[in-house]
Amino acid sequence: MDGHRYLDLCLGDTGAMTGHAPAAAVEAVRAQAGRGFTFMLPTPDAVWVGEELAPRFGLPYWQFAVTATDANRFAIRLARAVTGRPKILIFNWCYHGSVDETFATLRDSQVVARDGNLGPPVDPGFHTERYMHLAALNRGILLTPFHNMALIAPAVAESDIDRHTEVFRESVRAGRLYH
Repeated sequence: MDGHRYLDLCLGDTGAMTGHAPAAAVEAVRAQAGRGFTFMLPTPDAVWVGEELAPRFGLPYWQFAVTATDANRFAIRLARAVTGRPKILIFNWCYHGSVDETFATLRDSQVVARDGNLGPPVDPGFHTERYMHLAALNRGILLTPFHNMALIAPAVAESDIDRHTEVFRESVRAGRLYH
């Protein structure tokens, strides 16, 4: 990409968003540090960045987060608010931040707390599903092995899913989502 070879042990987490320390990004961070950092409330810069991103990605609204945990928590809250459904699908051993609902794993076909979980125990209502139909979404938060297209395909086929799910499915099929 820039004449260097990189070994990305974090699956592109954060560092790959702008490349690996390109001069323009380093200078922008340095300049902002001189003015101070604030993350609690929206700033004029956040509004400007959202307005710049909207036409580039075709998405009119943007939510900025400081951590992956916050980003996933925001996404879960938004999805629940929009769909009216409380249940979510998570992939086994994928890092979804430290959101309580996602800090679980499969052990002997049962959903259990991941090793190192310091929060409350995993809700016993969480379930695993080999194949997911819409009715399964009412039984609990679902865990599936990563790249399990057999699990998500029936739900996608049975429901009114927008273009983002199709992009997700195509990315999984094409191997563009890493594990």
